[in-house]
Amino acid sequence: MSVSVPIIPQSLLTRPGFRFAAAILITSLIAVVGWLVFATGGVKFVFSHSMYIPIILSAAVFGIRGGILAGLVGGLVLGPFMPIDTATGEAQATINWIYRTGFFALIGALCGMLMSSLHRQLEIVRHQSLHDSTSGIPNKNALFQHLSGARQGSETPLSLAIFNLNNYFDIINTLSVEAGEELLGGVIRRVKNALSDSEAVCQIQADQFAIFLPGVDKATALERCADMREMLKPSFPLSGIPVYVDTCIGLASCPHDDVVPLELMQKANIALDRARGSARAVVAFEPSLARISQEQLALLGEIPAALNEGHFLLHYQPKVGLENGEVTGVEALLRWNHPVRGLVPPESFIPQTEKTGLIHDLTRWVIRTALRQLAEWEQRGHSFSMAVNLSVQNFHEADLLSFLRRQISDSGIDPQRLELEITESAVMEDIATTVPLLSSLKQIGVKLSIDDFGTGHSSLAYLKHLPVDVLKIDRTFIRGLTRDVADMRIVSGAILMANGLGLVTVAEGIEDAATASLLRQMGCQVGQGYHFCRPQPVQDVERWMREWNGKGAEFQPTPVHSG
Repeated sequence: MSVSVPIIPQSLLTRPGFRFAAAILITSLIAVVGWLVFATGGVKFVFSHSMYIPIILSAAVFGIRGGILAGLVGGLVLGPFMPIDTATGEAQATINWIYRTGFFALIGALCGMLMSSLHRQLEIVRHQSLHDSTSGIPNKNALFQHLSGARQGSETPLSLAIFNLNNYFDIINTLSVEAGEELLGGVIRRVKNALSDSEAVCQIQADQFAIFLPGVDKATALERCADMREMLKPSFPLSGIPVYVDTCIGLASCPHDDVVPLELMQKANIALDRARGSARAVVAFEPSLARISQEQLALLGEIPAALNEGHFLLHYQPKVGLENGEVTGVEALLRWNHPVRGLVPPESFIPQTEKTGLIHDLTRWVIRTALRQLAEWEQRGHSFSMAVNLSVQNFHEADLLSFLRRQISDSGIDPQRLELEITESAVMEDIATTVPLLSSLKQIGVKLSIDDFGTGHSSLAYLKHLPVDVLKIDRTFIRGLTRDVADMRIVSGAILMANGLGLVTVAEGIEDAATASLLRQMGCQVGQGYHFCRPQPVQDVERWMREWNGKGAEFQPTPVHSG
């Protein structure tokens, strides 16, 4: 929100036309007051105090000098030629009008001093309202002024880029706030060097900047953004160490005559959000991105009601032993049976849910439902395990451990038959927090699995200290296993490493018998994928298990399609 400047804006006071008009008005007011005093009977009556009006006005417009001059002129107008009483013609004593003139000048000087001080303070407030207090560069209010001014009288294009310093808070938490300020100064200097006089960089958040690019179309802006990102790649020397800054950029473009500041900011932020969640570091806004964001936002708002009304369900995908073909477990996968949209895939709502506390409600529902189903299968004589995925946000839930203990106790199942899958990236995001939590989970008796192994940045130094039981190799390495030598080496190395650490290896994403056979030869114990069974509702998975019946990894049952 911008701050308006009351009284008379400083920019208006400096306009020659305004000052000339003000001088004419003040002179006229002094003359009118003089006539009024004479017409009403002389200076002994109260109307002589009206002279303060032009004096104060002159001080407001012209400062101390203007106030003094108006005081002197006003004093002379009411001075030696103005009688005390026009009815008697009694003249003023010289000391009387000299004293009044001096007092008028003093009042003019004091008002001028006060007005000048006030204008200086207002200018400081105006500057602070338009500039960031830390970096000193224009802020979001100034950006809105740039964008609002761009709407008038031009059909040339306009682009707005918002770029985020992804690891800014990691840097200041590791080094210091002062180092963060030094970093911002270095970033701003590099960006300014790439901008022309008509372009501007504004700081809109602590770790976020907007670049105003008038006259730059979308294609050119994309190139400029890529260049600026490359320019920020060289390390910044902070506290004696080189620091790398990771950035992503969202871009929005439009014609000048179609600029709506808030809408353009929104579009650039939508593109920035997509850049954060994708492999592309620079993303330009497309209408489809807004549709996706609005749809995801709408879905997010419907989740609490959907939980209460029973619109969520679990699909289950079996895990098969590659040596004997026996079903060793199933993975519980969340699905949303929306009353209007139909079956909503998890990628349409889970990523947004993980940014809110709703992920805890969903995870609790999944665990409760999965354990009830596992208990039911146990009563039917099945002894396999149930795998449930945990989000990194679940690690920060204070009563996660007590909830799991309570649910396991209520279900009556052996804790060893519950397998909690945690992604490799989630484990490594905060290793100091993760390891104690995994150890606490292990004490409950549940099995722990590292999911999507190979896509993160873990190392043997950490892996050997993690209290996990299962290593799940990501599907990206499995799909091309029979064709890609690099994938074969990666998977083979992961299996050997896991076996050396005493971990069970699970390969997900197996889509054909040749891949299953090759994995078995490599020593992988468990397979999961469409070659065996797609994720399906409980009734269809039970039908599949009856058909499968341990016939071996090469067996391909007739696919079961759920309605």
